[in-house]
Amino acid sequence: MRSLRGKQGTTLVEALAALVILAIGLVGVIGCLTMALQTNQKAKHTERATALAQDTIEEMRSLGFGAITTDEFPPTSSVSDLPGGARTIGITYPYNGDSRLKKVEVDIAWHSTNNTTSHVTVATVVSNRTEH
Repeated sequence: MRSLRGKQGTTLVEALAALVILAIGLVGVIGCLTMALQTNQKAKHTERATALAQDTIEEMRSLGFGAITTDEFPPTSSVSDLPGGARTIGITYPYNGDSRLKKVEVDIAWHSTNNTTSHVTVATVVSNRTEH
């Protein structure tokens, strides 16, 4: 009997301590996974917003210098691809005092998962190649 006394099973206190340590570790892992998912979602939204802004600029370029106007491209519009998405277009004409240049800025904004507004802005200068 004496030899069995030192080899008893784990006590309730030891089991509870092990469970607490395991729970703390799991909370840390879940926190990391949550942060990774949020970062991944923001990266997807940023990529989509950049593509939308670039597509808008490419559409403007394809229509030609004369079609880059607020009549053809309204200054603000909604973007259905992003949560709370909005597109804002700014056209500066003439740019730097040169009537052959227009500066175009396309800003895409959306609501992030943490209730903040994120933005992507793409800008370019378009020249009138037909005018000398």
